[in-house]
Amino acid sequence: MNIQGLILNDKILWDADIKLLDAYKNKTYLVSRVLNRGGLDDIRSILKFYTKEELQEAALSSKTLTEKSMYFMSWYLQKDITQFKCYNLIPQNPFLSAH
Repeated sequence: MNIQGLILNDKILWDADIKLLDAYKNKTYLVSRVLNRGGLDDIRSILKFYTKEELQEAALSSKTLTEKSMYFMSWYLQKDITQFKCYNLIPQNPFLSAH
């Protein structure tokens, strides 16, 4: 699927109406979904499509990153994990935990 030049696997967004998605307005949703459910090609796509600043904004503000995704973005962006909005939510939500 192609969302304004962002090419992703259809399976990641199986429950979304692709026609209503905007690659920039829905950046946090798309980045979170790719990091949590995407494959290596999907992750490469967002890393090429978005600037590092855009990825940082999306990742830090996401409430739905899994623990594994949060640690990856922490490493990639060189940010402390406590800066992520999802950091305090992971212990409360078993679906976000890596255990």
